Amino acid sequence: MDHRVVTGMIQSIGKSFLLWMLMLSAVTSLILAGCEKPVYEAKPLIPKSAPTPTSEAPAAPAASALTFADISNETPNLYTQEKVKEYSQKLAGTCVQWTGEVREVSEAGMVYVSMDEFPTPKVEFQLDEQAAAGLKEGEKVTFMGTIEKITSLETFPPMPNVYLHLMDAKLVEN
Repeated sequence: MDHRVVTGMIQSIGKSFLLWMLMLSAVTSLILAGCEKPVYEAKPLIPKSAPTPTSEAPAAPAASALTFADISNETPNLYTQEKVKEYSQKLAGTCVQWTGEVREVSEAGMVYVSMDEFPTPKVEFQLDEQAAAGLKEGEKVTFMGTIEKITSLETFPPMPNVYLHLMDAKLVEN
């Protein structure tokens, strides 16, 4: 085999590996940073208004029938980040209740949950430190929260992965 062919193959593999490492680094940074910079302003499901002293506190919103699989199946149809942003804005404020597997819990109470057979976290939400401290990696949990935003991360090999950020999340008794 000609040395130029071998050199070209090595350079191609090196470029692919470098791209993969850069993408992995970017995804890790987003996950660890909690994606602190919002892509858009989320719309609350229920307008925040203080209850009157004589009225009872409003009931918690009912969870929609929307499943994680519904969102995950739609993501490959969103070819650009702009389409992902539009879809995210469409679903922002939707209350969901799902069950997933705890993958990580930060000391500050941020919970990262996988939603399918893959161990990669797909949903994140904040709990108070006491509730989060009771969670263990690998534990199945049912949670309710409001979709704040949806992002789509490209991985190597190229395939979109949906990632959801929930707000006002709480654990639900099974």
